[in-house]
Amino acid sequence: LILLMSIFISCIARYMQTVKVIIAGYLKQMALNYGKSVLSFFKCILVIIFLINLISCATIINGSTEKVEVLSNISDTDIYANNVLVGKAGPDSALEVTIPKKGRVEFVGKKTNCDDAEKVVRRSIDPTTFLGLLIDGGLISILFVDIIGTNAFVRADQRSYFLELNCSM
Repeated sequence: LILLMSIFISCIARYMQTVKVIIAGYLKQMALNYGKSVLSFFKCILVIIFLINLISCATIINGSTEKVEVLSNISDTDIYANNVLVGKAGPDSALEVTIPKKGRVEFVGKKTNCDDAEKVVRRSIDPTTFLGLLIDGGLISILFVDIIGTNAFVRADQRSYFLELNCSM
């Protein structure tokens, strides 16, 4: 419970820092244009409310990317993430890879005279997503930001992936 409260307080503090900058800019703009009409005042208020809700706890705390490490049973194995070479790994040398939370991620290990090894990153729901229920009932912060926009509502099930290549000598 204490951990949950500290995460919530941290989320709100970061959220409010960002909102403070956005609101200050709009209040200056509103002060300059206040005399135009009451309708423009309400439009400005609606824009401020919308921008406040564009930020969600899961995106602020965990971001839209995450770091995982990849190891292989053979030294100097070429590691590919979604068909892009990201580096080399071995049994004693882990490769740290930053992967997006949005979309499918597949690691492939390749080495001459060896069969390729593949691992797909499996994902599960990140509990910090549910802090968005406290902000706006989850309508904007969870549905539009975390799920549709950044995919920050999920995280990799594992932090380490081991690719086991079969090599013929």
